[in-house]
Amino acid sequence: MMPTARKPSLHSKRIAPKRITLVLHSALTDRVFEKAATLQQNPNNFVNLCVEGMLEAMDTKRSFDPDILGLYNRAKGRPLVSVSVGSISIVSLCGFMVVCGFYSSFTS
Repeated sequence: MMPTARKPSLHSKRIAPKRITLVLHSALTDRVFEKAATLQQNPNNFVNLCVEGMLEAMDTKRSFDPDILGLYNRAKGRPLVSVSVGSISIVSLCGFMVVCGFYSSFTS
């Protein structure tokens, strides 16, 4: 009698796949390939870094730029800290500097 393959039982533990297939909108492919090449990343790794960075930014309570944006800004010679109009930390820092400058003009 020949041995036969056992069918998995209905109660066996299912293992989640390490990779899944998602679809990237065709209008984004050229941009993804261009940015990935700029960062010397393969496109799949680049997309994973983008998604990971955005999810981290969404899940945290503080405001920050994803790491991939910092890498891109450095590669393009841009400032590492991006300034957004709604950034309270930048506004607070600027306000502090103005107050210090205003105070020092009276004390000198």
